Amino acid sequence: HPAELTVAGDKLFFVATDDASGTELRYTDGTLAGTRVLDIRPGVASSHPRDLTPLGELIYFTAFGSSARDLWVSDGTPAGTY
Repeated sequence: HPAELTVAGDKLFFVATDDASGTELRYTDGTLAGTRVLDIRPGVASSHPRDLTPLGELIYFTAFGSSARDLWVSDGTPAGTY
């Protein structure tokens, strides 16, 4: 079930879980083709993002990085998520 539904710019960001990625940040432009997973730790356990907060076109959130819950920002692209 999607959680933390948050609009930033023209995207709806949310947190959801699936077998392939685990619990990760996702976004959609409202289409199936425009729905993506932003897996910030590919191949590693779920990052469990939460506290999604929009600021203009960006979304700020906390998630597990290398070992602790860290502050992250995303523009909805893998390269723009750090």
